[in-house]
Amino acid sequence: MGSAELDPGWFDAKAQDDPAWLRWRNPDRIAAQIDLLFTETFATVPVGEVGWWVAQGYSRAPINGDADAYADIIPPMPGADRYSDAMLHWIEGVFDWFFPDETSMYDPGNAELVDRFACWIGETFVRRAGGVWFNGGYDSPISGLFGGTFAPKVGYHYDAPADDISDRLFLSVEDEDVPDFSRVTDEIYSRAIDYAEAYDLPHEGRELRNIARSTEG
Repeated sequence: MGSAELDPGWFDAKAQDDPAWLRWRNPDRIAAQIDLLFTETFATVPVGEVGWWVAQGYSRAPINGDADAYADIIPPMPGADRYSDAMLHWIEGVFDWFFPDETSMYDPGNAELVDRFACWIGETFVRRAGGVWFNGGYDSPISGLFGGTFAPKVGYHYDAPADDISDRLFLSVEDEDVPDFSRVTDEIYSRAIDYAEAYDLPHEGRELRNIARSTEG
């Protein structure tokens, strides 16, 4: 398959040579941003008994009336692979610390933070679902923050829709009273199952998906 199959009917070959996109897409730059996300950004999250809900002034409700048990105690970042299920679950729990609402995502002061998350999300699709970075060729919230006109996307050489990284990230804070990063992590997990099905690879989610399909019938 060629590059056009990454986004059938929409792939813009000329957009792949856009200078702004090439600067953003540089593998070394993306790797450096992900390193900073894990070594610098996540180090600012209050964890343990004084988790981030307390730090931001939210009240905490005890579990089943137990005053010593709280649902929102955030554990330290796991010593797991950066793209593993364990890490996705932990990031899902701390995302609201960085982006408590939609306005925070569009704040120019958070551009660097948005970029780091976008790099990690896209690279997770690449590593877990066999994806390939490409430029959607249109303006996106991320390009608006950094100049130029480009849309970071990840496409696949199998039957699966391309993932627009801006959409995945920004939709997690839209139309919700509380940001919901599971919109991102659920899609990553689902796409990893697509990849496993396409190439007949082992994945625990394949059996669960087959059970769901059988009950739908």
